Amino acid sequence: MMNYEQFKKTVKENFMNYMPDKFKDMKPLISQVEKVNSTLDAIGVKDDNTSAFPTIYINDMYKDYQNGADLETILTAACDVIARAYNEALGINVSDILANASDNIFFMLINTEQNQSLLNSMPHRPFHDLTIIYKIMVKIDKNGLQAIPITKGLATELKMTEEQLFECAKNNTRRLFPPTVKTINDAMRKVFLSMGMTEDFINKVLDRMSPEPNMWIISNASCINGASSILYENELHELAEKMESNLYILPSSIHEVVVISAEMGNPEDLALMVAKINVSEVPLEDRLSNQVYHYDRNLRILTIATNTPNTW
Repeated sequence: MMNYEQFKKTVKENFMNYMPDKFKDMKPLISQVEKVNSTLDAIGVKDDNTSAFPTIYINDMYKDYQNGADLETILTAACDVIARAYNEALGINVSDILANASDNIFFMLINTEQNQSLLNSMPHRPFHDLTIIYKIMVKIDKNGLQAIPITKGLATELKMTEEQLFECAKNNTRRLFPPTVKTINDAMRKVFLSMGMTEDFINKVLDRMSPEPNMWIISNASCINGASSILYENELHELAEKMESNLYILPSSIHEVVVISAEMGNPEDLALMVAKINVSEVPLEDRLSNQVYHYDRNLRILTIATNTPNTW
């Protein structure tokens, strides 16, 4: 079996053999891409006549290879993805997207310590051990979210300061990704339905659980980058009032957080549980923090309750 560097070299050398004929005059390019919590190797094809440059991550291709997929199958699938993405990219008018950026700028939360290199290139705002960054939504559908990260260079092109980006994103994010607050039962019902279970079976399972909601999920309507919903204090306050207690907030991923009553546990113990789940269950690109946060419903402030190392 090839190691990663050998695999990367082989992919580059053979990539164009699997691209459709109309791409044969283009060249394969490998670049490093700063992503949340990691730096990945991306490969794509490009010519001098277009700015379109869709890519696919060699790191993901290598995981398929390690799991037993043969090289030809991997390259065929990767080139098919690139070809389709290239055709879609030609239909995207970047000038129009930037012209209407103020309506589509949103924010998300990422871990500060694990993303220093990424943050050096982006306008951002600290939030405890986390950081707010900004993106421009291109589209969202069943295949996921397409968005353009706002770098310092792009912010200059948009003629927007970090303060302006934040104010813009604060309004847009609520509109584009409405915050949701659900009980754990509601969240489980959605999962069970997606698995094809019947309503009758689901009701029987959920009826055996505690009738009083003691665990809640805060996210957004799309369940993408939903942890940023904790930036909206009203949702936290309404939940604290409903539960008649202060809150502990456990960051399960960049997509959602779990909320329990502050009377239900010790923050240090909870943080150890979060850290363990992060390592064993949460993909690296989705991890947010090993910390636990505390919301005081009388003071209406969110603070960090632990000092757990964010080592992943």
